[in-house]
Amino acid sequence: MTVQTTRVVVVPSSSSPAPSGRPTGSDDTPAPPVGAPDLAVLGPVLLRGPGGMVAPAGPRSRALLVALALAAGRPVSSAHLLDDLWWDRGEQGDLADPRAALQTVVSRTRRIGAEGLLASSPSGYAFVGSSDLTRARAAAREAASALAAGRPDAALAAVDDALALWRGEPGADLAPGSPLAESLGAEAGRVRSTLQDVRLDALVSAGDDEGVLAVAGDRLAHRPADEAACLAFMTAAARSGRQADALRAFATLREALADELGADPSADVVRLHEHVLRGEVPAAAARAAHPTAPAIAPPTVAVTSAGPGTPEDAAPRRSVLVLGLRTPPNALVGRDADVAAIEVALRTSRLVTVLGPGGLGKTRVAQEVAHRAADAGAPVVVVELASVRTDDDVELALATRLGVGDGQGSTRLGDQLGRTDLRSRILDRLRTPATLLVLDNCEHVLDGAARWTADVLAETSARVLTTSRAPLELTAEAVFPLPPLASRRAVGDGGSASTPGPVGTGAGGASGPAALLFEQRARAARPDVDLPADVVERLCDRLDGLPLAIELAAARTRSMSVVEIERRLASRFALLTSGDRAAPERHRTLRAVIAWSWNLLGGAEQALLRRLCVLPGAFDAATAEQVTAACDGPDAGFATFDQLDALVSQSMLVAVDDRIAGTTRYRMLETVREFAALELERSGEQDAVRDAVHAWARDLARTLQGRLVGAAQVDAVRRGRVEQENLVQVLRWALADRRRDVLLPVFAFLARLWMLRSQFGETVTLGFEVARALVGREPADDEVGDLVWVLAAAGSPMSALTDQAEGMRSFARLRRLLRRPELLTPGQLATARLLDATLDPPRVPVVLADLRESDDWYVSLVAYLMSAQLAENQGRLAESLVQSRRAHTIATAHEETWGAAMAAQHLAELAAEEGDPAESLRWIAVAREGFEAVDAEAFLLQLDNLETTMMVATGRGAEVLPALHRLAATPLDEHDGRDEGPGGPSERRMVGASGLAHEAAGRGDLEAALRTLTEILDELKGQRFGALQSRVSTGASRLALAALDAAEAGLEERTPVASAEQLEVWTREQRAVTRALLRSLPGFVDRPVLGSSAAALGASLWARPELGRVADGVELLALAGRLASRQDVLALRRARHRDLAVRVAGEDVVRAGEERAAAVEDPTARVREIIDDGPWRRV
Repeated sequence: MTVQTTRVVVVPSSSSPAPSGRPTGSDDTPAPPVGAPDLAVLGPVLLRGPGGMVAPAGPRSRALLVALALAAGRPVSSAHLLDDLWWDRGEQGDLADPRAALQTVVSRTRRIGAEGLLASSPSGYAFVGSSDLTRARAAAREAASALAAGRPDAALAAVDDALALWRGEPGADLAPGSPLAESLGAEAGRVRSTLQDVRLDALVSAGDDEGVLAVAGDRLAHRPADEAACLAFMTAAARSGRQADALRAFATLREALADELGADPSADVVRLHEHVLRGEVPAAAARAAHPTAPAIAPPTVAVTSAGPGTPEDAAPRRSVLVLGLRTPPNALVGRDADVAAIEVALRTSRLVTVLGPGGLGKTRVAQEVAHRAADAGAPVVVVELASVRTDDDVELALATRLGVGDGQGSTRLGDQLGRTDLRSRILDRLRTPATLLVLDNCEHVLDGAARWTADVLAETSARVLTTSRAPLELTAEAVFPLPPLASRRAVGDGGSASTPGPVGTGAGGASGPAALLFEQRARAARPDVDLPADVVERLCDRLDGLPLAIELAAARTRSMSVVEIERRLASRFALLTSGDRAAPERHRTLRAVIAWSWNLLGGAEQALLRRLCVLPGAFDAATAEQVTAACDGPDAGFATFDQLDALVSQSMLVAVDDRIAGTTRYRMLETVREFAALELERSGEQDAVRDAVHAWARDLARTLQGRLVGAAQVDAVRRGRVEQENLVQVLRWALADRRRDVLLPVFAFLARLWMLRSQFGETVTLGFEVARALVGREPADDEVGDLVWVLAAAGSPMSALTDQAEGMRSFARLRRLLRRPELLTPGQLATARLLDATLDPPRVPVVLADLRESDDWYVSLVAYLMSAQLAENQGRLAESLVQSRRAHTIATAHEETWGAAMAAQHLAELAAEEGDPAESLRWIAVAREGFEAVDAEAFLLQLDNLETTMMVATGRGAEVLPALHRLAATPLDEHDGRDEGPGGPSERRMVGASGLAHEAAGRGDLEAALRTLTEILDELKGQRFGALQSRVSTGASRLALAALDAAEAGLEERTPVASAEQLEVWTREQRAVTRALLRSLPGFVDRPVLGSSAAALGASLWARPELGRVADGVELLALAGRLASRQDVLALRRARHRDLAVRVAGEDVVRAGEERAAAVEDPTARVREIIDDGPWRRV
C-alpha cells in the first residue's frame, strides 16, 4: 500500500530513455561518462551493446537488468526474477508458461547487449559485467579507505567520480509501482548518502572550512536535526570568524531536536556551543580528530509525502527499535580502532563478518558497534545464536528476539484463516530504513545464518554484522579478521580515547591493551595484587591475546600470583601442543585455557557445568537443583546454589536478572559450553543427563499447564516465555527419541501457551511433527488428555493453510478420542467437541449453548467468548453484548487475565459497531492491560487499530495524526505481494492510512480520503491470503463516501469529488468483492461486514436515479440495518444514509424499501439477489 509515497530524492536530470537499439548520446539522454560501465542504472537503464550504450525496449527488460544489477554479480533464481518482473500478475492472471516468458525477456535483452554480459547457471541468471551501481559502491569504499588513511584529497576525488555516475532518478523508467524501482531507489539513495557523508568528513579532515560550511549548511537546510552536520558547521563557522552563524545553527538544531524527538543536543555539540559562547575557537574540526558522526545512522535522505499534513522535506524520525543490546559490565579495552574500522566497512558493505577464534571478543566488539549505531538513532537488532543448536532454529532465534509470535490479525472465527508466514514477519520487522542486524556466533549454524543473511540482504535494506569463526561465504560479505590484543603498544601508537593509560612498561615500551585488560580484571579481583609488567606481558603473549583467556587468567589472581599463573599455564599449553595436531590451533589454545579453569573447579562444580551445558538457553537455580537431584539423588540438590555461586565467581557462568520472570538466571559462554559438552561425552553421562532434563521439562510443563488459567496465569505465561528455548530443545530431543512421555506434556503446555498469545504458526507446525511421532499405537489412558491438545493443534482449521491432508488425519484421530470422554478434563472434552462440530457448522451454536452451562468455569468462559463472536458475526449485537459481559464477569471473578482481556476487547468492538466510541475507548484500556500482562502482541495490535478509529470518531483525530503519519509511512518492500501477518509493515501502514482517511473525511477533505482508501485497496489486491474481508470493508467506506458526496452534489448543483466514471468503477469493484465474499465461505458470512457493503452499494444505486434502481438501493440500506452493519466508520452510519436518501428519493420511497426489507426472511439471501441483479452502470 502506498499511502505515503516515500522515495529517495536525487538531483533531477532532464533525460529520457534512448530508443531501443540506438546508441545514447544522439538525443537528450545524458550518456555515461568515458570508460562507462557495461550496465548503467543510476538514471535511465542503459546496456552496453556492440555499438555503444543502448536503452532496452520494454519495462521487463529494464526490470531484468535492474534486478541483476542489485544482485551485484550474484545469480538470481528464476523464481525471484519471475516475482520481480511480473509483480503485477495478480491483476493479469497467472502466466501460461512462466519459464518461457522469462527466457523470452532474457533472450530479447541478450540480443541488444554485448556478448557474454548475461550468464545463466543452475542457480539462475547473473550479470557478469560492471555496473555503475557497483562502481559507486566501490568508490564509496575507496573514499572511506582514503579518508581513514589520512588522504582527504583522494577521498574527495573518489566521491566526485562516483557522484558523476548519477544521470537522473534511478528506477524512473521502470513500470509504475514496480517494487524493483523502490529497491533500486533505496539502494542508490543509500550509496549516495554514504558518499555525501564521506564528502563532509573529507572536507573536515582537509581543514576546508568554506567547503564544510557549504556542504554542512546545505544538509542542515534540508535536515535541521542532523547533529553531525551541525557539529561540523559550527566548528567551521567558529574557525572562520562566523560565531553568530555557529550560535544560530545550534539554536536551530536544539529547536528541531525538541520538536521532532523531544531530545536535547548531544554532549559534544553542547560543549562546542559553550566554547563558542566563550569566544574560544576550535583548533580543528571534531570529526577530523576523532569522528563523532555515526558510521551507521538513519538514512539522510529527503522525504516527500503525499499524505495530508506531512511536511514535504521532513526527515524521517529515528526508530525506537533497539533489541538485544547488553549493558557492558566494564570499559572495552583496546578495540576503538577495530570498532571504527568495522563502522567504515559497514558504510560500504551491507554484510560484514567479524572473523576470529572463540574467546577473541567478537561478541563484545559487535555489541559496541551496535551500541554506537543505536546511540546515533539507527534501529538495532542483536540476535545471539550461541544457544541455537541447528540451522533450522536460526529462524526461531530471530523470531524470538524480534517478538514476532506467529499470531493472526483477528479474533473473529471467520478471520482466523490468515496466513502464518513467520519468515515474512521477521523480514517485515527488519525493513525499517537503516536497520542494523547483528547475528552473533554463527559458526555452528553457518548454513542457517547464511540463508537468513542472504534473505535479509535481498529483501530488506538492512545492514548485517555477523560474528563467526568461519566466513558465511556470501558474495556480499566483507570479512574483518579481528586481531588479538597486543601485549605491548607499538612504537608511535598513541592509543585511543577509551583506553586507560599504561600501568607499567616492559622491554618493548608502554604496555599494550592485552596487558591493560589483564591489569584491570586482576585489580578487580584483588586490588593489591603484584603485577610485574614483563610477566604480565609474557603471560598475555602465551594466551595469544585472546580476551576471554586473559580474563579467565586474571580472575585466578584472587588466590595465585601471576608468576604461578604463568608457570601453570605454560604446562597446560605444552600438553595440548603435543596432543591432537589435527585440531585447529585456536581450539588447542582456547581449550587449554578452559581446561585449566575447569581443573580448578571442584568435582561437584564440574558435574553441574557439564550437565547444564545441554540447555541452550539460560536457566535458574531450581532447574539446576532438579537436574542435579535426578543425577545424584535428592540430597545432592541442596548444595546447588553454592555450586552456581562458585561457577559465577570462576567466570564459567554469567548471572543475569530476568526482568520478565523476576528471577536470576544463569547463562554459559559458548566456549565454556563446548568444553563442557566434550567433558559430558567423556563422562559417559549423556543418557542420564538427557533423562534428567527430560524429567525437568516434563514436570515443569505439567505444573505450568495447570496454572495457565485463573489467578496464576500471568506468572505461568512469563515462566513459559523464559523457558521456551529450553523446552523447544527438549521437544526436539524427544521427537528424535520418540519419547511419548516427554512429547505429550511438553507440547501440550507449549501449544496452550502459544494459543493464549496467538502464536498459531508455531502451534500448527510443531503440532504436525509431534502428531506424526505419536502414530503407531493407541494412547494409554494417562496420555489421552495431553493428546487432545496435540491433535487439536495439528487438526485445527488453521492447519489447512499449511498441510490440509496432515490436518485432516489429526482431526480424524481427535474425533476418535471422543469415544473415551471419561479420560478427559472438561476443557479437553470441550475442545474436542467444538472441533468435531466444525464439520457441521449448524451444530456449533448447539454445542456452545451446552458448554455455556458447564460446571467448569473456564469451559463456560470460553464458550461465552466464542458465542459472543459468533453472535456478532451473525449480526445479533444485543445477544453478543450480553454474552461478552457474562464472559467478562466470569473471568474477573476467577482472576483470569486473558479471558477478561478477550471479553473487554469484544465489548470494545461492539461499542464501536454501535457507534459509541467513548465506551469503546473505555473497554480498550481494560483489554490492553490484560494483553500486556500476557504479552499477547497480536491482540495488542488489534487494539491499536481500534483505538485509532475511535479517536478519530470522537473528533480527537488531531491527537493521533503524528502517529498515523508515521504508521502510514512504514517502509514496505513489496517483493512478491505476499499477505502479511500482524505487526508487519502492511498492517501498520493500513492502520495509519485508514485513520488518515477517516480523519480527512471527518474534516471534509474527501479527495484525500478517497485517494488514501484507494491506495489501501491497491495494496490489498496484491495480497494472497486473508485480504478479501478487508477489501470489502475498505471498499465499502470508499464507495459510501463517493456515493454520498455524489448525492449531495446533485442536490447542491455542484461537481462531485469523484467523477461518474470513478463511481461506476468503484461500484463494480465493490460488487465483485462482495459476491466473492458470499462465495468464499458458504453458510458463514460476517453479517456486519456484508451489511456495510450493502449500505455502500445501496447508496450507489439511490444516489444515481438514472439507473432506475432507487427502490433496490433503499432496500439495501434497510437490509444493512437487518445485518447490523458497522457503525464505527462515519461514512457507513445508516442514519446519515437514510437522511440523504429521503432528500433524494422521498420519505415514501424510503419507507417502502424498509417495509420490503422487514418482510424478508433471510436478509443475506436478499442482498445476494439484489447484487446479482442489474443494471449497475449506465447504458
